[in-house]
Amino acid sequence: IKFNYNNKIDDKPVMVARYQWFLNGRWEDICVPNREGNKNNNSCSKTIGNVAGGFELNDEMRFRFIDVEGRVSKESKYKIRVDYTAPSTCSLNLEGTKGTRTEEAKTWYVSDAVKVSFASKEDAVNTSGHSGGNVSSGINYYGVTTSKRVSNEFDNQTQDVTSVTWYGYIEDKAGNFTVCNTTFKKDSTAPTCTKSGDNKTWKKSKVTLYWGCQDDTSTCVTTTSSKEFSADGTYQKTWTAAAYDIYDKAGNKTTCPSVSRDVYYDKKAPGCSNSGDSTTYTKNNRKIYYGCSDDSESGQSGCNTANKNVEYSTTTVTATIAAYTIKDVAGNSTTCPARTANVYVDKIKPSCEGKKTSTGTTSGVSVSISCSDGNSGCKDDNPSSDSGVTKTTKYTVVDKAGNKGECTVTIEGYDCEGHNCNCSSCHTGSNTCQGGNESTRVASSKCPAGWDRQDGGHDEDGFWSNCTRYNSCLTGSNTCAYGCDTCYNTCYK
Repeated sequence: IKFNYNNKIDDKPVMVARYQWFLNGRWEDICVPNREGNKNNNSCSKTIGNVAGGFELNDEMRFRFIDVEGRVSKESKYKIRVDYTAPSTCSLNLEGTKGTRTEEAKTWYVSDAVKVSFASKEDAVNTSGHSGGNVSSGINYYGVTTSKRVSNEFDNQTQDVTSVTWYGYIEDKAGNFTVCNTTFKKDSTAPTCTKSGDNKTWKKSKVTLYWGCQDDTSTCVTTTSSKEFSADGTYQKTWTAAAYDIYDKAGNKTTCPSVSRDVYYDKKAPGCSNSGDSTTYTKNNRKIYYGCSDDSESGQSGCNTANKNVEYSTTTVTATIAAYTIKDVAGNSTTCPARTANVYVDKIKPSCEGKKTSTGTTSGVSVSISCSDGNSGCKDDNPSSDSGVTKTTKYTVVDKAGNKGECTVTIEGYDCEGHNCNCSSCHTGSNTCQGGNESTRVASSKCPAGWDRQDGGHDEDGFWSNCTRYNSCLTGSNTCAYGCDTCYNTCYK
């Protein structure tokens, strides 16, 4: 037992010579300070018993000290109780759900929380004994924890762990304590779906996709699966993985959904492409295209070589395209052989020839037209003849490329039927004649078209004009018929 004193007499510090207690009817020394004469040494200790369980002194104990000058301090009175036996019972209960899927799963807690609490505790307080008796000072506190000295009667383990030890502490009022513990493991978190190997860059080398399970606590039971893409002549941009179930060792389950995976594998060489060829002639420029064909729409990597073209602007029937090499994005290559392209461009006009095939009559002459072309050839529907031609005429022929050629047939003047026009008063113009045998009167000062005004007059109904016209005027070029026979001084011009 350790005794502490305030080494003062009459509120003045003193040097202690001895500490005493009143025992068995007299004052006895408890101890003498270790450093005699040191007024700052205010404590000492003494063993007063060693009995199993503890003991109790019911009478009040009297204490004092004497300084080096023989002066005696005031007395202090205490009642001593001793309990140096730790509480005897300590055990813990665990409340939670365990796994059921496998024998190993049954060793894991899978509930969100595991309640840790005392199975029993000492709570009796016995103060009736004397020296040599069995004294219980009573419970000061008790609790459960993963560390030491807390006062919670129970607590919950919520974090997933592969192993955790919980401690139960019971301490009595004398400071004795008992520790008990229990160790368990908990995993209430379902495993997560994993995937790897997905590739966003086109490759012609092997691509392997993996899928499986990850669990950071009890670890996975489900193993990783894989799919390999490596066959020659094949390609795959995406691949759909079917849904699957995964489990951890605690028995927790996750259903992984069906997902689309990125593969980007292409081991198929690109093809050679050619376009623009035609066996139909054109008069326009023609472009012949050549290059790479790799169907990215269907899942190939696509061409990495730009397409090219050659434009032909002169008369050309065929042309040679030299060999060339193409590549796709994945790195596959193909050498395209040289080939002959059909160009069929004709820039040369066809030749046209027109000839008169008859002498002139009042009804005109006959003409023949011919077309010749040494390239695309003349079209079948070109004109070949004409009749009743009374004036110089231009004709057009077309070749199969659409080029046009022209020729002109000149019609000269002729004396038709040997008649000369000797009329001195021949009136030229369109549909005009002098005199006439037809007249009319109109209620206007102006005659209708084709009528000549002769005189005018008016009556009580209004203004009138006498209008006349020759009823038998001839049509044509330079015609006249008044005062002479019908004649033409030129037939066609």
